[in-house]
Amino acid sequence: MNLCLVGEFGIGKSYNLNKLADYFNTSALSSNPGIMELGKLVNQDFKSRKSAFDYLLGLDGKLVLFFDDVHESRKDTVSFILKLCRKHVIVCASERELERLNYDFKTVKLRKMDWDESMKLAENFCKDRKACISICKNSRGLPLLIVRGAEHFKVTGEVRQVFNFNWKKVLFSRLTVLAYLFLSIRYLARFNNNWELYSILSSVAYVLLAFNRISRKL
Repeated sequence: MNLCLVGEFGIGKSYNLNKLADYFNTSALSSNPGIMELGKLVNQDFKSRKSAFDYLLGLDGKLVLFFDDVHESRKDTVSFILKLCRKHVIVCASERELERLNYDFKTVKLRKMDWDESMKLAENFCKDRKACISICKNSRGLPLLIVRGAEHFKVTGEVRQVFNFNWKKVLFSRLTVLAYLFLSIRYLARFNNNWELYSILSSVAYVLLAFNRISRKL
């Protein structure tokens, strides 16, 4: 059975994949492994990726091969993986389901950690409970962000805000840029004596600039 671990960034795909690879005394391959990486896997020297994959296909017995981040794999790499999975056992990790792999792979969707699991993980790296609570609130149940957040706190004494995107501020800042663009363009209308267009552009620009005051209060 071939497996594909699916989940968003930070959910632990690579961690679990590498743990499985360690169990089989091997290492996970990258999304588009080169001849050096493939050669190191089987202690061989290859002149091309095709010769490396052909060698793997020609081996007697079954291997267990691991591929990380296959959502970034090129089409030729995915084609090689599909050929290999009919000869060997493939375990891969991806941020999303790949339609080409659906037939030959069983998809295992990784879930986010719940609150208790998140706190337990954070407290393994950080003994400050208040900091752990802030880290867990900020991590959204993603193990990688919990670990990085705890390590960042240990070094700096501060909780790093990962998800601090404020779409309102971004929107208003872009509207302000658009307003100044309209103010510049209106002079073209003035040079052409198109006073109606000049008036419209001026009015729209001043309305957009008014929103800039609102954005400063957000």
